[in-house]
Amino acid sequence: MSESDTIKIFYASESGNAEAIAMQIANEAKNKSYDVKIHEIQDFLKESFDVPKTAIFVISTFGDGDPPSNAESTFRKMAIKAKRFKNNSESEYANLYYSVLGLGDTNYNNFCNASKTFIKHLKTLKSTEFYPCGFADDGTGLEEVVEPWIANIWPSLEVIQKKILNPPKIFNDQQVDSMIQDLSIKEKNLEKHDTQNQIYFSIENIKPQTIKRKLALDFSKITNTKKVLGAPKSISNNMKIRFLEHEILQNEQSVELNEFGIRKVLKYPFWIFNKTGKLMNNDEKDLEENIYGTFLAQVVYASCMTTQDAVKRTLLLELDIDPEFKSDDGNTCPYVGNKNVLDEWEAGDSFGIVAPNDPNIVAALLDRLNVKSSEWYLPISLESLDQSIDPTLVAGSHITQFFGNSENDQQPSINNSGLDKLATLFELLCWKMDIMSCPKKQVLRVLSDYCTDPTEKAKLLLLSSRNGTTMYNELRSSQTLMVGILDILNTFPSCNIGVAHLIQILPPLVHRSYSISSCKSVNPKKWRFAFNVVEHKLSSDQQPQTNDNPSGVSVKEANIRYGLCTSWLDMISNYPVPIESISDTLNPSKSFESTDIDQIQKDIYEMLPRNQIDVQNKKVYIPVYLRKNTSGFRLPKQNKNESVDGTKRPKIFIGPGAGITPFIGFLEQILYEKISCSNINDTEIQMYFGCRNKNKDYLFAKLLSYYKHQGVITNLRLCFSRDDEDSEQKYVQHLMLQDKHKIADLVLNQDAQVYVCGDAVGMGKDVHNTLVDILHSVSLEPRYNSILNSSLPKQLENGINPEENEGDQLSVVQINKLLLLWTSTGKYTRDLW
Repeated sequence: MSESDTIKIFYASESGNAEAIAMQIANEAKNKSYDVKIHEIQDFLKESFDVPKTAIFVISTFGDGDPPSNAESTFRKMAIKAKRFKNNSESEYANLYYSVLGLGDTNYNNFCNASKTFIKHLKTLKSTEFYPCGFADDGTGLEEVVEPWIANIWPSLEVIQKKILNPPKIFNDQQVDSMIQDLSIKEKNLEKHDTQNQIYFSIENIKPQTIKRKLALDFSKITNTKKVLGAPKSISNNMKIRFLEHEILQNEQSVELNEFGIRKVLKYPFWIFNKTGKLMNNDEKDLEENIYGTFLAQVVYASCMTTQDAVKRTLLLELDIDPEFKSDDGNTCPYVGNKNVLDEWEAGDSFGIVAPNDPNIVAALLDRLNVKSSEWYLPISLESLDQSIDPTLVAGSHITQFFGNSENDQQPSINNSGLDKLATLFELLCWKMDIMSCPKKQVLRVLSDYCTDPTEKAKLLLLSSRNGTTMYNELRSSQTLMVGILDILNTFPSCNIGVAHLIQILPPLVHRSYSISSCKSVNPKKWRFAFNVVEHKLSSDQQPQTNDNPSGVSVKEANIRYGLCTSWLDMISNYPVPIESISDTLNPSKSFESTDIDQIQKDIYEMLPRNQIDVQNKKVYIPVYLRKNTSGFRLPKQNKNESVDGTKRPKIFIGPGAGITPFIGFLEQILYEKISCSNINDTEIQMYFGCRNKNKDYLFAKLLSYYKHQGVITNLRLCFSRDDEDSEQKYVQHLMLQDKHKIADLVLNQDAQVYVCGDAVGMGKDVHNTLVDILHSVSLEPRYNSILNSSLPKQLENGINPEENEGDQLSVVQINKLLLLWTSTGKYTRDLW
């Protein structure tokens, strides 16, 4: 095995957190068959980089910006190397491909300063970043960044290792032409461009949102206004938009418009499903069909799971991921359903939904940017102002597919991947650009350049600078403001930025993910999922009076900002009515002792809310794609060797509110295995669920009773925070503390697996801390102390236990190390958002 095969992991640790995380990464890398070695960071300077190598660094910051004590010498020497290095000389680290995970605390001024300093040295020395560096905040919980950072590193690691070991193959024109001809039938059908086969959705019943809001910003709170500090650099305009004429859209010009000039029905653009525009990049990977690509699934069931007076509105939808489809004239649609996904998903997986921005806000934004409504639906081509500059250097990768080849490219060729370039301005802002999130400081800095009013220019400049950090953080985080780019432009009316420059600097629209609450064994074609419909009540002092609102909606309607994806799902499902009441009582006259799979499936549907609306005949479709779980949040597979059969290990499920969603799929899977495999013994399941009110938002109430009746759930622990204000058991963590010894026995004596799902910032952090408290407390007891000590993480290479404290209470640091180790082995898994 060559040196390039080995992945090096270096850590700089003061309290043990960085070391434990480095060990977690190393363990996961080994499980993925990588050759990996872990070192303290002082060993980094001993490495030679004569050949390309990959390295991952986990670096904590000590005190107010200092490196850990064992890394001070390394940092000094790296600083000297970087200072002495000259750009035209050859760097000894040019063959290093790196990524850095920094650990810090925002309660200190110089957050993650040590890791950021080290990154600066590596960049100076011409090393290459192969995966975006991450910075975890101990002030809010390291896991919020650490877990997704580790979960998402593997595709980038695979790519860079392939690049190191197998340099990219360059295809000649003849080879590219041959591969294009070998594309799948699906993509060939797409290239026919038959607009009659496109699928549309109606927006006639969309709820109105405020579109003329001006923010009441009090700049007198900014004390230092004499000198602007720390304002980001502006971004110059390097892009233009060219409107095209194309016969493909001629059939669409007669689409009916509403009173605001918006089409009453919108189509799903071809380029949501098609990626052939990347063919000409000579990237072999792009030429392979992506079986997990985006496709249309049909909504076949939609129901509201909460009552009218519940605090949150929760919906349950079911999708058919491989439906039969024929248009009225008998034609099929190549991107409806995906048979390739049927055998690939498991309970515990999630899926992404490609949802659009609110069309009303898109229209208002285009109007504010002075784009004529007659141009909203014309096909466009994006172009660099300097044709010699690569589009990837001009704009983000999410829109480079829409760049034309030259001024002479008046009509994109259908046979030359033209589908990927055929977009309208309205579609681009609807499906590609994030217009609802608070604009980044750099965007505000660019907007200030376009203000003709000196006062507005100064205010935007202040807001983007370090001087306005407090005000900006309030705009970004406040749940009663929910500021988007349209709000900023309305607040600063003299800002006359062009639509091309705005598209250039806006970030991509992030797709929303949802956990699957069904299991493949019962029905591989159906994905069920539950979610809360997000509604934010805006501050009244940020809202114009009713007579200033040209949309004519009431103050109550205009004072709400709806969640992007959840409100869209609610709308296309025709707003299912709230359930009248919630009951967890099973029908006493019905027997639920059947062992027939089909009957079990009917029983499960009977336990779901019965107020569903008929969406199946309306042929409602949404764009989705499978996201296979990479963090181990799945049930273990059956194994004939009973001594290692994970299906027999006890399990603890913790999922309050909508966090219960994936566990419903788990319970369905366990029931299926119980009735279909006679050799499967009953597995102990300790289930924790909580919500506000038992009679208002107790999700899956009857279904949980059904699983308890069937013996799938051993112990169902419930709490309702608003039913009894005096109760000491308001939240699931209170129940966990009450069950301290039960949990300790399950986890330590019976090797139980712990699964947690829900909100990362609130519940996820509280449950984690509660688990730490439980293990920390029971470590004083001799019956648990020896088990905990023997389970502590050991050094990967020398096998020496770093802590020798047999009989003593374990520290919180040690418990956190243990939980990190359990995360890497699948004993403790979390699905947090």
